[in-house]
Amino acid sequence: MRRLILVLVALVVLAAPAAALAHPLGNFTVNRYSRVQPSGDRVYVLYVLDLAEIPSFRERDLARDPDAYATTTAERIARGLKLT
Repeated sequence: MRRLILVLVALVVLAAPAAALAHPLGNFTVNRYSRVQPSGDRVYVLYVLDLAEIPSFRERDLARDPDAYATTTAERIARGLKLT
């Protein structure tokens, strides 16, 4: 029984740092990822915008209609992308 408790305590101690690293960048970060994939006569772009808690909260008031918000945000981002 004592050995089982020791093993469980060791697992909790080892697992705690992993949970602490789950959100390392803070509440104000805005992360962007772009993947450019040429294919024949086309170029496909995957663009991911990841807003942390505070920027998401600021945008929430604008997003009363989620579909319209997604469309206008995608159009705004697309206008700013330049393939060189």
